[in-house]
Amino acid sequence: MIRRSTWITIVVFIFLLGFVIYWNRSRIPEESKDPTALPESPWNISLTEIESVTIASYELGETLELQKTIEGKWIEIAPQEGQVDAERVEQALTWLTMPIVNRKILTEGGLAQYGLDEPKGLITLFTQDGEIQILLVGEDSPTGNQTYTIVPNTYEVLLINKFDVDSVMELVGMELLLTPEPEGTQTIMEPEVP
Repeated sequence: MIRRSTWITIVVFIFLLGFVIYWNRSRIPEESKDPTALPESPWNISLTEIESVTIASYELGETLELQKTIEGKWIEIAPQEGQVDAERVEQALTWLTMPIVNRKILTEGGLAQYGLDEPKGLITLFTQDGEIQILLVGEDSPTGNQTYTIVPNTYEVLLINKFDVDSVMELVGMELLLTPEPEGTQTIMEPEVP
C-alpha cells in the first residue's frame, strides 16, 4: 500500500514539472522564435537618395570622393576629377543603401579585437536630405567571410558580408574615370558592299 505522504509528494512533483515546462515555453523571446531573422540594418535609404560618398582606405592611404550630378551621373571629385563608370559605382554602392547585418556583437571587450581601434577604412554616405551615414571598417572575422564594422557612437559591432564591404572598399585605387574618345577619332562602320 502506498502511504499518503508518497501520494502528496507525487502530486507536488507533477505540479512542479508542469510549472517548469510552462515557464520555459513562455520565456522564449520573440526574436529567437524565427531562426532566420537577421539583426536590423543600421539605415535604410535608396540609391537615388545618395548625393555623394567618401571612401577612405587607411591601408592604401587614399581617399575616393564621388558625387552624383543633377542628371544622375557619377563624377569623381578626388583624387582626380571626371565622370566615372556609373554602373560600376552603383553596383558597389547598392548594398550600402541597406547593409545586411549578419550578427551584432556588444563592444564590451573593446574595439581592438575587431580591428576597429585603428580601422582599415571609413565609408561616409551623404544623402539629399542632409543625412550623413558613417561606417568604420575593421578586420575580417576569423572565418574570413565577414568583416567587423561599426557605426560611430554605437555599442554594437556589426558583422557584414566581406564581399559587400570589399566591393565598396576596392573602389579606392581603382581606375573609374571614363576616357572619352577625342573628337574626330570616332570610328564609323560602313556596311560592306558586295
